[in-house]
Amino acid sequence: MWADVSAALLVGGRGRRLGLRDKARLPSRQPGRNLVAWLVTLLRGSVADLFLVGRADQAFPEVDCRLIVDLRPDLGPLAALETALTTARTDWLFLVGCDLPDLTQSHLDRLAAARRPEVDAVFFLGPRGREPVCALYHARLRSAASAALDRGERSLQRWPPARTCARVALSPTEQAAWLNLNDEATLRRYLLEVESPQPEANAAVARDGNRGSAGKGP
Repeated sequence: MWADVSAALLVGGRGRRLGLRDKARLPSRQPGRNLVAWLVTLLRGSVADLFLVGRADQAFPEVDCRLIVDLRPDLGPLAALETALTTARTDWLFLVGCDLPDLTQSHLDRLAAARRPEVDAVFFLGPRGREPVCALYHARLRSAASAALDRGERSLQRWPPARTCARVALSPTEQAAWLNLNDEATLRRYLLEVESPQPEANAAVARDGNRGSAGKGP
């Protein structure tokens, strides 16, 4: 477990690009678990604290995890980061979207290994650039996040500035396999895979989830 790291799982999106489907309750690759339940299991063993960030009209009784209501609802991931950094009591925060069905303990380990005192954030560098909702952010960004929102910024693609960030490269194989359920075509392909899963893939996901539950040190 990383004693200096908390994790915030983002569940407040309204799924407008997915026909208003609740991404947090989409099925995971583990039978009988939705995505929020799977990701809570993965994250819990590795961090000092774990919470959900979402809307006041939401509830997730299927997980033993508190829900923190967005301080600025419906303003996107930068606003969710502000809420998460305000809530966290550790130096570092994992910000994780609920639409990452193939996130693994190895991904978390690689991000955590890249944190340094002089770095404000650690991102994966994928085919579309930085992956801001599978990333580590330092607590000192809290006031800067609030100031950016006050200026009208909403996106995490260009904030914080690249000069203060560390980047962890995804290999070409990892880039091809990186799955983010943020459009209908990707969602349809994913649901077809989940409905007819390969036994070997299920076993690998289950093993990784068990390792996440047991926790790992830095």
